[in-house]
Amino acid sequence: MTEKTVIRTRMRKLRKEISPEIRAENCRKICTNLFSLPVWQTAESIYLYLSLPDEIDTSEIWKEAVRSGKRVAAPKVHGKTMDFFWLDPETGLETGAFGISEPVGAEPALDPSALILVPGLAFSQDGNRCGYGGGYYDRYLSLHPGHTTIGLCYAFQIIPDCFPSPHDLPVDFIITESGILNCRT
Repeated sequence: MTEKTVIRTRMRKLRKEISPEIRAENCRKICTNLFSLPVWQTAESIYLYLSLPDEIDTSEIWKEAVRSGKRVAAPKVHGKTMDFFWLDPETGLETGAFGISEPVGAEPALDPSALILVPGLAFSQDGNRCGYGGGYYDRYLSLHPGHTTIGLCYAFQIIPDCFPSPHDLPVDFIITESGILNCRT
């Protein structure tokens, strides 16, 4: 087994063990930390992932973005690539690749200054990420450089080393229930 495989297995297990009450409380704290960031406050568009049950819940982030007058987009996978599409009130969602909800019939999101929320199973303090192994976010970000990226995770998901590959792109910030880590410095 590779180091990343071990990390993925361990983090999936630990995330599933979190009680619903602790999960909800930690997600609330993560949202509070996110909303306090100046890059969140000034962003006009938020590209977010539609969370799986054991991930950081992005539904409140979506609601707050809309309340704040921001446009929101979510990814849709096409083969080995991923693109973002606007989520408007009439946008439908369907289960897509990997059992993740994806927008249906939505317009492509093309905001080069959008803030992108990135999922992950583990992060290191320098912003490197151990994702799910498909490379979708790394490919997207390499084709669309210049976005500010934020990893959302529980504090226990920050580990000493994520064993990045040459194509892996670090995030700019990591937000947990315990605080905000600026990986740019």
